[in-house]
Amino acid sequence: GDDPSGLAQASLVLDDHRGAIQRDLWVITDDAYTSAVEGLSRKLANRERSSEDEYPPDYTAVEPLAGTFGTPRAPAELAAMEALARTLSARMRAADGIEHSRAYASDATWSRTLVTSEGARVTEHGQLTVVRVVAQARSEDGTAVKDTCSWLVSDPGALPAEAALVAEVDAMVARLTGMLAAEPLEDYLG
Repeated sequence: GDDPSGLAQASLVLDDHRGAIQRDLWVITDDAYTSAVEGLSRKLANRERSSEDEYPPDYTAVEPLAGTFGTPRAPAELAAMEALARTLSARMRAADGIEHSRAYASDATWSRTLVTSEGARVTEHGQLTVVRVVAQARSEDGTAVKDTCSWLVSDPGALPAEAALVAEVDAMVARLTGMLAAEPLEDYLG
């Protein structure tokens, strides 16, 4: 087998039947012999190589890559992002039964440049706008239930309209309060 010790495991039939045991032993022995012959052939073929020139090079030489990917953009207006987070947070603060909630909005822009000793120079411009709302409520039996709404876009202008965001947050709060009123499930295994 592939074990360096030369030992291998095999399974035999459980029945005390001479023919079945002999067949399994023959198959295992044949597999081991075939594997050994193939391994010996590979080793002999490697030994017959006459020089290092026959081996392919480790790396293939290519022209260095140069370029810029993505388009830089100005960061989002801080006041607008803060106002959006406050608006969404207020929707949860006004709801009954919400124990803990959080709303945040962030906008990040970056540029990354890769320079190699082979002459490659690649610049990537990236951006990500994230708006996330998390709320938690607790039922009468002490069970905590959570829900979230998240929006990830590459530009703040790609976010849904504020009214649509507020509607989704209101729907999330309704789901949470509905979960508080639900009957608890019985314990089960499975």
